[in-house]
Amino acid sequence: MKKYDLVVIGSGPGGYIAAARAGAMNLKTAIIEKDQLLGGTCLHRGCIPTKFLLHISKKFNELQNMHHLGMFCKDIEFKWDQIMAYKNSLLNKHAGGVKSILNSKSVSIYHGKARISSIEFNKNVIEIENSNNMQAIVAKNVIFAVGSKTKRYFNNTLISGNRIMNSDDILNISEVPKSIIIIGGGVVGCEFASVFKNFASEVTILENTSRILPMADYDCSEGLKKTFSDLGIKIKTNVKVKVVTEQTSGVTVTIDDSESVKKINADYCLIATGREADIYNLFSDNVAASIKKRLLSNNMFHVNKFMETSVKGLYAIGDCINTPWLAHTASAEALAAVSNILKFKFTNSVNYNCIPMCVYTIPSIAWCGLGENDKGISKEYIKTYRFPLSSNSVFSFTDNSSGFIKIIADCETNEVLGVHILGVGATELIAEASLAIQIKATTDELLSVIHAHPTLYESISDTLSMTKKTYF
Repeated sequence: MKKYDLVVIGSGPGGYIAAARAGAMNLKTAIIEKDQLLGGTCLHRGCIPTKFLLHISKKFNELQNMHHLGMFCKDIEFKWDQIMAYKNSLLNKHAGGVKSILNSKSVSIYHGKARISSIEFNKNVIEIENSNNMQAIVAKNVIFAVGSKTKRYFNNTLISGNRIMNSDDILNISEVPKSIIIIGGGVVGCEFASVFKNFASEVTILENTSRILPMADYDCSEGLKKTFSDLGIKIKTNVKVKVVTEQTSGVTVTIDDSESVKKINADYCLIATGREADIYNLFSDNVAASIKKRLLSNNMFHVNKFMETSVKGLYAIGDCINTPWLAHTASAEALAAVSNILKFKFTNSVNYNCIPMCVYTIPSIAWCGLGENDKGISKEYIKTYRFPLSSNSVFSFTDNSSGFIKIIADCETNEVLGVHILGVGATELIAEASLAIQIKATTDELLSVIHAHPTLYESISDTLSMTKKTYF
C-alpha cells in the first residue's frame, strides 16, 4: 500500500486548498474525490453555477429595463439550453483548473468512494472503491473535507427531481418555470428567487420564521423583502408547509399560515430548507463504535480550534463540522489544519467573527462581525453609523433605488465591530470591512484610508465622515 503524510477526503474548496498547501510544503499528499470531476459541491452544485445563473439573469433583466437611460433593446430573448450548456462548460473548465493546481503541487489524485478501514496512530488505512477496483492507501494524517449534501425527503415527501426539486436538481432544470414555489427563505431560496424573477417567473417564497434571511441584519432583511415585493415576488412568512403534492404538470403546496389552511399551485417547487453532512458510510465496520463516537456528534465531526478531532492525526473541515457552511470558511479551516500538521510554531486558528457573509441576491447583501441586535450586545456600548448608497455617485449610475452601509463600533475604543451592507456591490465592498475587523481597526483608522473617487467603495469612508466628527 502506498503511504502518504496526508490524505484529504474531498476536493471542494476546503479539500483541494488543504492538499495544495500540504503539497507546496513538501508533504507527500493524496486527495480522494468520489465524483469524476474535482471541485466538490461549491464548483458543481453550489457557489459557481448559482452565481453564474444570477449573473446571466441580471444581464437579461437589465437589457429589458434600460429605457430610462435612453437605451431601447428590442426583441431580447434567451435560449435556456445554451445558457445551461455554457454553465456546464464553465464548471468543467474550473474543475480542470483545480486538477492543474493539485498536479503542480505533486498531489496524487484518486477517484472513488473513500472509507476508513483502520485507525491507528500514523497508520490510518483508507479504502478507495470505484467502478473498476478497490485499493487501499495509508496516511499519517487524514483531513475529512467530505462536505454536505442535499436532502431527498421533505416532510416525508420524496424530492423527486421532476416537479419537486432540491438545489442540486434545479441547477439542471430543463426550462425556466412560468411559476415556482420556493420553500425556505434563506440564502439558497432567496438567490434562486432572484434568478427566476429576472427571467420573469412568478415566484412565491414560503418561510416558517418571521422574516426572510433571518440570519442577516434586520434592516438588510427588510430592505431585501421590500425590493422583492416591489418586483412582484410573493413572500409568506410564519407559515408551516403541511404537504407538497406533485402532479404530472405541476405541484400543489398546502400551507398553514395560522389563519387558515390554504393550497398554492405552481409549475415547480424548490425545497431550500438545508443540507446535511455527507458522512454516510465513511467508516467500515472494522472501525470500533467507540472511536466513531469520539469523532462524531450529531452526525458531524467535533474538532478543536486547529481542526483536529479527539483522535490524533484526524482532522475535519468545512460542512462536516459545526461552523459556518461557507466555501471560504472551509478554505480557512484547511490552512489552519495543515499548519497544525506541519507543527508551525505559530498556527493561526480561524476567527469566525471575521468571516464575511455574502448573499448574492439582487440587491446583494453582505456582512461581517457583530450585528446591532446580536444576543449579549448592549446598545449603550455600541454606536452605529449609517449611509444611504443613493448618495454615492457611482451607485446612482446603476438601476438601483435603495441600499445602505451600516458600521457598528465600540463606544469607548471606536473599534469596528461589524459592518452590514445592502445594495449593488455589497459582496465586494465587504472585503475592506472584513480586513478592518480582522486587524481590529478603529473608525478613525478606517476613515484615514484614502478611497478613490468616483467609486462605490468610497461609501465606506462616507459612512463615517458624513456621520461623525473627525480630525480631518
